[in-house]
Amino acid sequence: MLLPDGIPAQKLTLLERWIPPTWGWAWRLKELILGRIKPIELKAAIFHYGDLSNSVSPLFWLREPQFANTNGLQIWILSEDELDAVCRGLEQTPGNEILARPRVVTGDGIECRLYVGTTLSIDGTQRAVGLNADFLPRLRRDSTDLFVVITHIAAVTNQATATTGLPIAQSVSIRTNVAVAARIQIPKGNGAFLLNEDRGVTNGSRVAVTISASYR
Repeated sequence: MLLPDGIPAQKLTLLERWIPPTWGWAWRLKELILGRIKPIELKAAIFHYGDLSNSVSPLFWLREPQFANTNGLQIWILSEDELDAVCRGLEQTPGNEILARPRVVTGDGIECRLYVGTTLSIDGTQRAVGLNADFLPRLRRDSTDLFVVITHIAAVTNQATATTGLPIAQSVSIRTNVAVAARIQIPKGNGAFLLNEDRGVTNGSRVAVTISASYR
């Protein structure tokens, strides 16, 4: 399910409204009585790819995606072995590029945000470039109900052609490689594989994203 407005605001539980976050003893008592929050490791990899048919098995293309929409986004649910094979294929294919490989450890029902990047001045305006990732996992009996928002923005140097004999000028612009906000239910022992070929939004970039969630 797409999330056009991002991850919806989460309501505080009764305990979260009653117990101040600075009362460490109260939260430790809560864990002693109700049990500790189960940790979840979330791993993602973002690739810029060329010819995907050289990166993954031809058998993969015989499978219909679990989700597809008109803007070019497709999502497959794959087993851990299949997802590992897809990652290896993307990494080992010449011409493909790993844009980011975020990894976070959070807990059931705990939203976490990750940013890796810098700030550039473009046309007099400060713009953030790099990776933004926002995750909210909720554990079910046999699956992870994952809210995810991922954006990757890169700086691009454009070189103007010199026609006056003066030195060639360079300008810097930004390019959105991927912008995905979705709610994905991932069965235990599986992961998600996303393809985004929306040329109108991503300025022609072709991006693949893998996401896995593991817990005990």
